[in-house]
Amino acid sequence: MRRSIWLPALAVCVGAAAYGAMAPAGRGPARASRSYQRGDGDPRPQEIPASARRPRLRAVRELGDSLAFAFVQDLSLVDGRLLVLDASARHPVTTVDPATGRVEQGYGQRGPGPGEFLWLRGAEPAGGRQVWLNDLQAGRMTLYDLSRPGGAVVRTLRTPVGLYQPLHLGDTLVSNGLFPGEILRFFVEDGGELREVRRAAPTPFGREVPDVAMILNRTTLAASPRRDRLVGAYFYANRLDFYDRHGRLTAVAAGPREFAPTYRVVPDPREKMIRWVPTGETRYGYVDVAATDDRVYALFAGRPNGADTDRMAAFDGTEVHVFDWNGALLDVMPLDLPVGKIAVDAATHTLYGMRRDPYPVVVQFAPLPGDVL
Repeated sequence: MRRSIWLPALAVCVGAAAYGAMAPAGRGPARASRSYQRGDGDPRPQEIPASARRPRLRAVRELGDSLAFAFVQDLSLVDGRLLVLDASARHPVTTVDPATGRVEQGYGQRGPGPGEFLWLRGAEPAGGRQVWLNDLQAGRMTLYDLSRPGGAVVRTLRTPVGLYQPLHLGDTLVSNGLFPGEILRFFVEDGGELREVRRAAPTPFGREVPDVAMILNRTTLAASPRRDRLVGAYFYANRLDFYDRHGRLTAVAAGPREFAPTYRVVPDPREKMIRWVPTGETRYGYVDVAATDDRVYALFAGRPNGADTDRMAAFDGTEVHVFDWNGALLDVMPLDLPVGKIAVDAATHTLYGMRRDPYPVVVQFAPLPGDVL
């Protein structure tokens, strides 16, 4: 299918929250609600460790200007600064100084040209103040230098359609898939482009209807700072997959909150496919994940789609589940306010989150307990 046709479909897949919030419950001929059936290889929920029974982690201050952000796509740390990617703000890239709490600088403009961005979906530190920025809609990755006035393009790579949140593992670039049968995709650089070399084996969700599996298989990725391990946290399931530096699956784990993905399917004669539709019972699992060399921090939502008047609120996480790289659950940290994105600074023992309501702003939480670092 041509790129011009797939881009709107990508917007539906990646922005499933908006689609679910707008889709009328009874529109179109739909099959009955269904739930994913657990297979023999699916992980069982882990018990919450006794050490996790502590008060909620407090948000201690707001960082940034509430007018600087609109529709945040990613929050990360680059050279000790908070980096915010935004799909609707004046500047697609913004840095915030954690020490002062102020917006430091905005970078880039919206557009298809050099140094411009259409729809950024993922940032990866590349050493110093350089960062890889993935523009899903423009079909390119840009190595961007934040140290130069106004920012500067170091080089670009053309990417295939649907490359979502790519990360480097040595000389290999790994991305989670957006289309049926794609869990992890592996690429190498070849003449200014990315050449796919293999795909990971499908998870148990592959038994579902392919176009439904496309949604159930959606993950958020994080790599260890040493780039020797990778974790994928599932958006619609209580599941995390752990990989080594070669992209080989090493562990499969579940958090403490069990639930089965529930959904409806609606025939779409225009695209000749079956479209996934959330219901009032659809729950959202791990909406974001961050990692250090020792720990994995998975932001868990767990609320049903119809739990709030504002359905987008169901996509905000209220707990951070802490795992080691073997998949063992070490801690559950309740948050005193919901956030949609997280970043962890191991050097300062600090968790940051992006709050959505009543206005988008970065929040800094109280220092992390020493036993969860």
